[in-house]
Amino acid sequence: MTIFENRIYKIIVEYLWFDNEKNKNYARSLSMINWYCHDVICSLNTSFIGSSRRIDELLKSHFRMKSDDNLNRCSLFSNLLELDCNVGALREVTRDGLALITPTLRSLRSAHSDIKIMINLGMNSLETLKCNLNASYPDIYEDIKLLSPTLKHLMIGVTREFPEDFENISYEDFVPFTKFLVSDHFQHLTSLEIVDTNSDSSDYGYFLMFDSYSSLFFNGLLKFKSLEHFAFKVQSSEPLELLDSFQTALLNYLKKQQSLKSLSLPFEFPKHNTQCLDYLFQESSIERLQLDWLSSRCPVTRTTLQHLKIIVQDVDIEMLALVRELNIRPFPYNTFEGITKLLNKQQELQQQYGFPPDRVLKCEINMMNNQIDTEFLETLKNNRTLRRIYIDIRLRNKANIKPEFIHLKPIDDIIKSHPTIRNKHNWLL
Repeated sequence: MTIFENRIYKIIVEYLWFDNEKNKNYARSLSMINWYCHDVICSLNTSFIGSSRRIDELLKSHFRMKSDDNLNRCSLFSNLLELDCNVGALREVTRDGLALITPTLRSLRSAHSDIKIMINLGMNSLETLKCNLNASYPDIYEDIKLLSPTLKHLMIGVTREFPEDFENISYEDFVPFTKFLVSDHFQHLTSLEIVDTNSDSSDYGYFLMFDSYSSLFFNGLLKFKSLEHFAFKVQSSEPLELLDSFQTALLNYLKKQQSLKSLSLPFEFPKHNTQCLDYLFQESSIERLQLDWLSSRCPVTRTTLQHLKIIVQDVDIEMLALVRELNIRPFPYNTFEGITKLLNKQQELQQQYGFPPDRVLKCEINMMNNQIDTEFLETLKNNRTLRRIYIDIRLRNKANIKPEFIHLKPIDDIIKSHPTIRNKHNWLL
């Protein structure tokens, strides 16, 4: 097979691979064409997600554990870098098999109790770790410290034991955990995500309500000079939303840090205190934001906000028009009228700032009686700001079912002939 033909096959394989998850199976089938296609698939096939049972089966079928030639030549997992054990525990997997992949693993998601096993089997170059920790047992933190020299990305779930007497709940358990988290072992991280895994409450969120504890956390976080992404996910953000002291500590951190490019917070910033939101929308240099709900009329006035994901009311959508990539989640629903105002505002801002047609919009629209607003159609047709648009259209008062495509054809016709919109065939979600 010629170099040109191999190049064509590579383009086809990569198109299928990155198109969607379903097409990856078709791409894998092309590995049987020749060894070149097989190598291309192996270079892409770097991750595996499954239960401990499936991981055990993978190692037994793709690796020869009792042979000098450890790797089955026909294996599609010769370049396995990421392992995600989503059910069960890796300690249930054959150790000989794990020993074949641990030296090259770069990303691992597993139970905390598996980490020491993987370290003992030779895992010493891990860059991404996802696991849960129980703050009631600080002695278990040591295993993660052994991995810290190479870690770049840490996603850690935090929980703790509840006392039988709920009236005497103490948050002191979180103090050693917080000191561990902001210690110098992790100050070189580029990404940190904290998930409060308590399903009935947000214990870590309540812990951070106290001035001394929030100061301990944010002052420690200021020492992370390479941190580019920070996410904090809690079951209930109510305590953090209502407390001005936490908002003050957060704002102080945001103003002093100099490295963040991406921030994800589950907060609805209160109407009586919009200082944090004002700063994020108008002054910050952070490029990517994911927030809970925009409950205050706070417009985005800076051009450096590249991506925003947020719940927003229909009446407030146009205030976000300066964001380059906008992912709108509805509350309680968005209409053609709201999106029309957004597109008109984008057009107005394009004339003011002179930005190219590089806007990306993802939204959900509720449709009444299979009717599309004519003003929306005309605005979409004349818009020259959009590069891509993705719309999830639902019928209001019809159990949120999707309308038949025939009723959406006017939108499809405009997009297919639109001079700037590129995703002409997958705009409908």
